[in-house]
Amino acid sequence: MKPLAGEAPPAVRRARPEDARAIAAIHVRSWRATYAAILPADALRSLDVDHRATVWTQRLERPAPGHMTLVANLGAQLVGFLLLGPTPDPDSDPATTGQVLAVHVDPDATGRGAGGALLGRAVDELAGCGYALGTLWVVSDNQRARAFYERAGWTPDGSSRREPLAVEGEVGPDVTVVRYRLPLHRPAGA
Repeated sequence: MKPLAGEAPPAVRRARPEDARAIAAIHVRSWRATYAAILPADALRSLDVDHRATVWTQRLERPAPGHMTLVANLGAQLVGFLLLGPTPDPDSDPATTGQVLAVHVDPDATGRGAGGALLGRAVDELAGCGYALGTLWVVSDNQRARAFYERAGWTPDGSSRREPLAVEGEVGPDVTVVRYRLPLHRPAGA
């Protein structure tokens, strides 16, 4: 979908440490909306913005090697974020495969182009880093996200696994996730 009538398209930039609290709030709101039918209500109520703000502050102040966080703004409001980096998957080469590790949009901004803008920029960043392939994992029951990735050209590669749905320092139930991939093309002149 497109921005609302008269609204400028989402602007995407690299995240800064001062974005940590807004990212954490979006992270919690997005999980509560996205996983309401997947996670127990108690697990969703227990999500803590303060804890996630601490995690995001650390990620933004001291990013892991090769990691980058992007944020999307609609006007002055931060409405989404995406984390990318080299693949951690043991069956993939981190020198040639980059991964979208997380992408979330505030539920109030869903359908206004922020997710597409973030994913498009992530593809450009991964290709610009020299990766030949992009991958991402998505909860298998998250049909809305799966359709979004498929519309953007990503395809399931047949890989799946069980893992806890949680952020560092949290406990979450095990869910099935499936992997998607996208061949990347280096920008002209790179």
